[in-house]
Amino acid sequence: MISGNFDWRTGAVVFWDLDCLDESQPLSDQTEHLKEDLAQVEYPDGIVLDIGWYPEFAATGNFVVCVVQQGDWEQPLFKQSAVTIEDLKATIVAGIRIAEGHR
Repeated sequence: MISGNFDWRTGAVVFWDLDCLDESQPLSDQTEHLKEDLAQVEYPDGIVLDIGWYPEFAATGNFVVCVVQQGDWEQPLFKQSAVTIEDLKATIVAGIRIAEGHR
C-alpha cells in the first residue's frame, strides 16, 4: 500500500511502513509486517492520524486508525478498526475527513 495513493490534504506523512504489505496475499501470511507502528500523518493544530496493527504480529489482530489532537490518546477524535487492507483504505479516508474537519 503506497502513501501516495491517498489525498492527505493538509497532512504530511512523517512515517509510512505499509508499503511492505502485499494486497494480493492474505494478511495471515504477512504477520512479520503487522506491527503497532505502521504509519503516522501530521496535520496542523497538533492533529495526528496514526495507523497500527493490534496485537502486534498476531494473525488474528486488526488495523486501528486513530486521529488525536495535542497528543490526547485517551480521547481520540476518531478511532476505528479494520480487518482487511480494503477496509483499512476506507478507514484511512474516514480518518482524513475527521483530521481535516477539526482544524
